[in-house]
Amino acid sequence: ARLAAWARAAKGTGAAAVIAQISHAGRQSNGMVNMAPVGPGDVAMTEMPSGFFGAPHAMTAAEVEEVVARFAHAAKVCAECGFDGVQLHAAHGYLLSSFLNPRANNRASLFGEGDPYHAGELTRRARPLMDAVRAVRAACGPAFCISVKLNSADFQEGGLTADEAREVALALQREGVDLLELTGGNYESGIY
Repeated sequence: ARLAAWARAAKGTGAAAVIAQISHAGRQSNGMVNMAPVGPGDVAMTEMPSGFFGAPHAMTAAEVEEVVARFAHAAKVCAECGFDGVQLHAAHGYLLSSFLNPRANNRASLFGEGDPYHAGELTRRARPLMDAVRAVRAACGPAFCISVKLNSADFQEGGLTADEAREVALALQREGVDLLELTGGNYESGIY
């Protein structure tokens, strides 16, 4: 009821569209909230103050699929409450962004080259994001706006590059994403 009231208030009496940003903090979960976060791999936030972030455990393929389903569920709830769309947060080192970042995604060394989400290929690193976009579209229909917040680069050596971000943006276009917001950086790079 509160989400529906929020959507109504944001729209007011005009023709404004209201888009809710949905995200998963992943390995960047604040230690006051979760000292046992999940991530694409088990790479800790080493360039941050000690104790602020817990050491992540690498998500299993089933856990990745569950998170994708939760993005779709959250989007469906937003649609039912009157939001016109959602923005999937895939930037600033949050979960979907950290899959794209080879520095955070060490799945090949943990699960082997056969892992569907490992950092060796950009298409595999982007798969959780693409799967989330497809799941939201299936749950909410073609008229529901899907936006993605995507890093243009991680601004750190070995992170997502601008050329890779361009490839992800083109893949998102092929998936029918309605709106793309470009940003950059993450907690570890200290640049936004």
